[in-house]
Amino acid sequence: MQHNEASGVPSLNARTIEGVEILCPSSEEQTAIATVLADLDAEIAALEARLAKARLPRGRPAPGFQENNPFFLKKYYPFVHASR
Repeated sequence: MQHNEASGVPSLNARTIEGVEILCPSSEEQTAIATVLADLDAEIAALEARLAKARLPRGRPAPGFQENNPFFLKKYYPFVHASR
């Protein structure tokens, strides 16, 4: 495939574009790829949920220590940005 570069700027015309071959997988293969990607998305979501659960504090804070206390939030939930 040759391009006209006489002006120094490559150009495309209809004839050049018509000569471009685009390879696409079959519908069945596209469906199989989409299924694998959807399964991976579900696995990532499950792992993210497990990670979030693992980051939660274990045990209870001392009696009278409020969970909405900014010091509690900063210590046990550093990934949560409290606007209080």
